[in-house]
Amino acid sequence: MRRMMARWHLCFVLIFCNGALASALWTKDHRFDDSLPSPSALSVDHSETVHVKGQCALLANSDHGFQGFFYNEDTKNCTLTSSVYLTNTPLTSSPGFRYYRSTPFACPLDYVLHEQSGTCFKLHKVPTTWTMARDACSAVNGRLAVLDTQEKEDFFLDYLDSAPPGTNGWGFYLGAHRPSDKWNKAWTTPGVHDLEWLSGQPVALPPSHWGDGEPQNMNTNENVLVIFRNGEHVWGFGDSRVDAPYYFVCEFALF
Repeated sequence: MRRMMARWHLCFVLIFCNGALASALWTKDHRFDDSLPSPSALSVDHSETVHVKGQCALLANSDHGFQGFFYNEDTKNCTLTSSVYLTNTPLTSSPGFRYYRSTPFACPLDYVLHEQSGTCFKLHKVPTTWTMARDACSAVNGRLAVLDTQEKEDFFLDYLDSAPPGTNGWGFYLGAHRPSDKWNKAWTTPGVHDLEWLSGQPVALPPSHWGDGEPQNMNTNENVLVIFRNGEHVWGFGDSRVDAPYYFVCEFALF
């Protein structure tokens, strides 16, 4: 399984990336999902419609007085606030809203940041099964790495290229699998895999990104996605059994 990848530069917390300083980053607070502070508690400093959550984060970064923002993926409403909301804040039901508060550092120790998506990645060099890897990531409020955009895939592969010694020759479990009702069965359409990312998006990798002969669903029991390193800066994706011993990579989103 092989694929040549160009080198990209990693961006870390408080380091210049593409000429700009990442002065503030944001952490989702799930306690406020589908809610807004009650009118008496909500301090709105600015509100506008933006196309994506990242634009809302950039607006919040533009003024150091902002301590957080609420964003609604459905209505595209971005509400910036100078207040920090805690667990005792009175709430009102507001479906679709998510709250992101300022955090002084982007990623914990041993994680690296993909700034564009606000995603932290960490390699785990402990061979395990796919199910145990999935559960280990969930235990730290994350998930197995989901490479459902080209930008995340490019960054991730460069991260693997720069990984510490000991990773060469091992595969890594990723956050993609076949739907549970299709496990251990032949593909619905011969020659067309049915792998999905944990985000719900189909795995739509170009043919050149797969390893030789992959994916293959050997013995109709290759139900999850892995990536292999077969030399310096050479990678390929493939499907695998869930019980094969591989390293794994966790991710979690800051915003």
